[in-house]
Amino acid sequence: MSRLDRQLARLLRAAAGAQRPREVSLPLGFEARVLAGWRASREELDIALVFRMLRGGLALTSMLMVLAVAATYFEVNRVSRDLWSMPNAVVWSASVQ
Repeated sequence: MSRLDRQLARLLRAAAGAQRPREVSLPLGFEARVLAGWRASREELDIALVFRMLRGGLALTSMLMVLAVAATYFEVNRVSRDLWSMPNAVVWSASVQ
């Protein structure tokens, strides 16, 4: 028997001789009260949670819309320094077709 086998056998013997923890039970009716309270609060929270999520989604989409409008505004009002950029674009688009 190797040294490792002896250590394992000693460990298993010590584990077999250890005291087992006794089961702890809940007081009478505690589980029923907890479940009843959870079921009662669950119905109230569902609607509140839906409204909270909708409000958050509305806020997020509003911020995205403001950012999109601002980006569009800056892009439209940007002045091109090239005087020939628009005529060249028209000539290029006419030659492609």
